[in-house]
Amino acid sequence: QWLERIRRLSIHKTCRNVEKSKRFSHLRSLFTFGVADMPSKLPISTLLTGVPRLLKVLDLQGAPLESLPNEIFELYLLRYLSLRGTMVKKIPSSIGRLVNLETLDLKHANVTELPVEILKLQELRHLLVYRYVKRSSPFHSTYGFKPPLGMGDLPSLQKLCFVEANQSGDILNEVGKLTQLRKLGITKLRREDGVA
Repeated sequence: QWLERIRRLSIHKTCRNVEKSKRFSHLRSLFTFGVADMPSKLPISTLLTGVPRLLKVLDLQGAPLESLPNEIFELYLLRYLSLRGTMVKKIPSSIGRLVNLETLDLKHANVTELPVEILKLQELRHLLVYRYVKRSSPFHSTYGFKPPLGMGDLPSLQKLCFVEANQSGDILNEVGKLTQLRKLGITKLRREDGVA
């Protein structure tokens, strides 16, 4: 069957017919675009059955998700995970199982903090966790995330946006340990944080 040989699958606008095609044994990349009618039984789970050791890219941008299906945390080879623009509020501790993850994109999701298990992702290069909220003025507010203690223990991190500065200033010390960092966004920075 030609379906069995598909390596890259893009789903546009609807998932209604996806469950009928359950055999994607060579799937490496799965993208969703503008999907608004995801059935209550998440077809993503159906697609992932039988391929947990092969999928490397999972882009669920804009999907109507409020939580993550457990099947995602069986994708041990996953390198790229995007939940951008979803309604996801919490990343479970199971994220620590995705040890090959290089990019975690949570832009414009509702995530405000990450579990300490994120520190197990030693290959992580891009960590994007923020959302913009428009105000009545021409400017917008940027909201980041509360980092777990030990953020400086991610040696491969190159892009970190937006981390919230904490009251004790520990995050600034942690960021100083990230020797590969190329881009950094910090919110809630205080005047005293800038004093050397």
